[in-house]
Amino acid sequence: MIDTQTELPPKGGYRDTATQERHALRTLAGATLDNARLQACGQKPTGPAVEIWGGDGGAHFRGLETCGSIWTCPVCSHKISNRRASEVQELADAHEKAGGSVYMATFTLRHHKFNKCRSLRDTVATAWQKMQAGEPWKRIKGKYGIAHTVRALEVTHGANGWHPHIHVLLLTKDELDPAETEEMRLDLYERWAKKIEALGGSVAVGAFDLRKASTGAEAAAYVAKWGAGHEIAKGAQKDAAGRSVWNLLKASEYDEEAARLF
Repeated sequence: MIDTQTELPPKGGYRDTATQERHALRTLAGATLDNARLQACGQKPTGPAVEIWGGDGGAHFRGLETCGSIWTCPVCSHKISNRRASEVQELADAHEKAGGSVYMATFTLRHHKFNKCRSLRDTVATAWQKMQAGEPWKRIKGKYGIAHTVRALEVTHGANGWHPHIHVLLLTKDELDPAETEEMRLDLYERWAKKIEALGGSVAVGAFDLRKASTGAEAAAYVAKWGAGHEIAKGAQKDAAGRSVWNLLKASEYDEEAARLF
């Protein structure tokens, strides 16, 4: 058996590479959650042999179990988010090449320290599902030429508690002028607010964001930003948007509250 576990350095220390850090944090996540599947990820052979394969992207192991968890495994999350980002960029680039445009929108709701993460997350996910149903959504799509949407859910934790929000790409058939963009922003906000309020929540006017993506790469990064690669690189600091699940995991090495939240 090949031991692929990376030891954690002393608290407050730094790892040599982002890859080593992801592997070390996977070990920390498995121990923190006491999750057997996560603990086996990258550690337990699936057969009689473990192989090392090399390529343009570097060397990697084959023949080891993987958990495939987007939310709890830094290694699997990084792989999945990179793959999704590549697919989204290919889609965005092809759409723009065909004459369309890509707009980025953030949908969220008011949240407080006493709100449960699951409750807020379910409200946001349900509101987005309901927002895309019925004749009003069909009219919005037709009015602005929205051909496709791509969405990703992100959850952070900050001064006001849990903050689930959705990043959405709106692929329009044509580029909208500033007046049309503002009108679309208002229409989307009003429909989103209506769905959130119907579920018992509320939306702050200034919290809704909509802007045009400058490149396919920017659009891809927008909906893959929750991935472990991006978030771990930011470090464990708390910023205005709060800390992601990966920031909490990283901070859990020296912060018991961060470990509890993770």
